[in-house]
Amino acid sequence: MSQSKGIKEVAYVDVGGGGHAHAARGGRMQPASWFDCAGGGQVVVERNIAYIGNMHNPHGTLIVDVSDPKHPKQLSSIKMPTGTHSHKVRVGGDIQEPKKIKHVNPAYPETAKRARAQGMVILECNISTEGRVTDVKVLRGVPLLDQAAIDAVRQWVYTPTLLNGTPVPVVMTVTVNFRLN
Repeated sequence: MSQSKGIKEVAYVDVGGGGHAHAARGGRMQPASWFDCAGGGQVVVERNIAYIGNMHNPHGTLIVDVSDPKHPKQLSSIKMPTGTHSHKVRVGGDIQEPKKIKHVNPAYPETAKRARAQGMVILECNISTEGRVTDVKVLRGVPLLDQAAIDAVRQWVYTPTLLNGTPVPVVMTVTVNFRLN
């Protein structure tokens, strides 16, 4: 438990002690549910999706639907290379979205054209310290268009994102729109 500079911890997860959530001293917090994740560290929640960055291999980042807090559901995970951890900075707040310096339009698949498929594909992207897209996951998509969106986004290049002057990997959400003429 910690308290410093006006920030009071209201709860924590004691992974080493069995992984149970505890309320801070004198607090009235009651756990809403239990979600088992090994070594969960940084947690960011955005629009009912929790991103849980793990401290140790091989767990990576978990992507969890928390729209029903009593029943969290893992949607996906992002693996991490050996010797790394997955505490990535998420774009938002004081962290500015990196500037795209190379854009590749997606190729509209012929099968999607024939089926008159169109719409938006929302992707979760990991951007490396060099500005390269290193991993892409579909958060919401159109089955006939998903792979074309992934293939295009993997070729995009961004300026490195700096935190206190140091390049950091980031996680960001991108949208690729497909429209028939």
